[in-house]
Amino acid sequence: MSDGTSYFYITDFPGVCLSNYFNEITKKTVNLISIATLGIKMVKILEMVHATGNVHNDLGLDKIIIG
Repeated sequence: MSDGTSYFYITDFPGVCLSNYFNEITKKTVNLISIATLGIKMVKILEMVHATGNVHNDLGLDKIIIG
């Protein structure tokens, strides 16, 4: 782009999206410590991505892949 903005798209990544993991695979309660640990890890990863100048404009549980 002429303003120097870069865009990228990631697809076909192996794993299970977070919404499916919680809704279909576990079918049980997930303890608060596990959720907090996962949340902290996700924030750290997003901080690293943002530090490179990239921003995700449509983040949701169906777009986070775990494997």
